[in-house]
Amino acid sequence: MWTFMKSKYSSWLSLLFVVLISIFGYLNKMNFEIFCAVCAILFLIIQRVLFGRVNEEEVEQRKYCRVAGFFLLIPSLGMIATGVYILFFTHMNAPLGVAYAIIVFSTVLLLCLVFQMVVLWKNKSVGGKFWRLTTVATMAVPLSLIIVTIMNIAGTDEAAMLSGMTTTVFGGGAFLIALNMILVSSYGYGGTIESIRSIRRVIKSRKLVFVRVTILKDIFLVLGKAVISIISLSFFMFANTLYSAGMGLARFIAVKMHKQEKEEQIVHYRLVGIIISIASVCYVLYSIRLFWSGTTGTYSMYIALVIALYFVCVRAKR
Repeated sequence: MWTFMKSKYSSWLSLLFVVLISIFGYLNKMNFEIFCAVCAILFLIIQRVLFGRVNEEEVEQRKYCRVAGFFLLIPSLGMIATGVYILFFTHMNAPLGVAYAIIVFSTVLLLCLVFQMVVLWKNKSVGGKFWRLTTVATMAVPLSLIIVTIMNIAGTDEAAMLSGMTTTVFGGGAFLIALNMILVSSYGYGGTIESIRSIRRVIKSRKLVFVRVTILKDIFLVLGKAVISIISLSFFMFANTLYSAGMGLARFIAVKMHKQEKEEQIVHYRLVGIIISIASVCYVLYSIRLFWSGTTGTYSMYIALVIALYFVCVRAKR
């Protein structure tokens, strides 16, 4: 009982320091600190709801755990949006004294969360596991505040970019935790690996359906690449767009001929081969030209990040 009381007091202490951060942010017109405080309050509310169910029956715990994963997406996406905000908008630097106060408050908040993890570490109930995951996700807020504030004090030229990327990464980690909670709660609370295996079995049993879904995804990717090529005036991205469009068209034909007669399938196989060959030859010819011209495109930082992110996603898909 005393263990739960200590964790309860630590939870209220965490909320107190979040309120202090929000007050300092509001008085000094610091949007980043205000956004982080709002996300932290949402995290703590979810954490508090799960904490109140730790000693209940497992059936009741599962009801709240399933919903908690979906609600956890909100502050996680909020942290990601906050990181993007720093990248594109000017961040108001805090006065030195306020900045140090923010670091102290954030550090105490982080220590409170770590203390709560230690106190309930041995609780193996479903509610306890999900509560710990929520607590880890909540740590994204104080970690972001500490790192971003330190970089702003240092005053480096790349502080804004590094601050935005740091906050986005921590928010992305919290987002993955929320997805993990949804995944585990949807497949019998057996664990992340078992849930992933269950999804793979579903995908294999309905492979054709998922292939059709990926074709729709390819259409949006092709449109996105076309927009990027127009904005950046990049002939390379335009050539890549044509190549992706050819591959998407080939996949679409291959899916459509799945229920055709053998003779029709042979004809369409030949067509698919021709489309892939033409798209590949065009791409190779363009790539060879780069050896002699030696010209490279120049992009702004944000366009370059979008292009890099796209290719990372393509690589992960493969």
